[in-house]
Amino acid sequence: MLIGTLALSATAIAQTNTARPELQKSFPVLPLEQSASRGISTRDPSSIVKCKDEYWVFYTGRGVPSYHSKDLAKWERGPAVFKAAPEWIAKIVPENRNMSYWAPDILKLGDRYLLYYSVSSFGKMTSAIGLATNPTLDPNDPAYQWTDQGFVVRTQEGDNHNAIDPSVFHDSDGSLWMTYGSYWSGIKLLQLDPQTGKRLAPDSKLFSIAYNESIEASYLCRHDDYYYLFVNWGSCCQGPKGSRKK
Repeated sequence: MLIGTLALSATAIAQTNTARPELQKSFPVLPLEQSASRGISTRDPSSIVKCKDEYWVFYTGRGVPSYHSKDLAKWERGPAVFKAAPEWIAKIVPENRNMSYWAPDILKLGDRYLLYYSVSSFGKMTSAIGLATNPTLDPNDPAYQWTDQGFVVRTQEGDNHNAIDPSVFHDSDGSLWMTYGSYWSGIKLLQLDPQTGKRLAPDSKLFSIAYNESIEASYLCRHDDYYYLFVNWGSCCQGPKGSRKK
């Protein structure tokens, strides 16, 4: 997972700069000695987004925790997105425990921030990707308030894929897309409504775009005329039993 974490963090900044050129100067390139972890450890970090004069990142954990930074070098713990579990989770993913939500991703679209996150039963396809929105990420702003928007897509036992690990991409033509999926039949692509941040329609077309028996953690971005899909597969840190990440 460590290799995947580093890859997602790097491509998160790349996607933001490519999709929104006006933000290129907002993400400084740090010298190597400044880009070390500084003792901060996260699992499955989201894209990095900027709100006012601070950068924010969200990651796997109870209620979707966060860190924030003014310089991308020194990070401080921020508030979690949820203090209580959204009501729909107990009905759709009843085996989820301790408000542990996985692999969030976030972007700013219009005048609000859209945060997507996974709710799952470990090792099963009883899963869902939820959406929460906020007009600001600054907890001291009177407008700060996370609003639960329900689930975007869900899977159940017997389906052929798993609704976890969302990655959202805002294309230059204004369209909004989400890749997701882990193991089983691979990575899926779904178009979202930019106005709501949710699926265009309950039965809108679902595209299968990549497969490996252990594929996961997709990340989509665009550079010039090409789209790039980053994924993980295989295993690491197991000596001769390990395999390479892609």
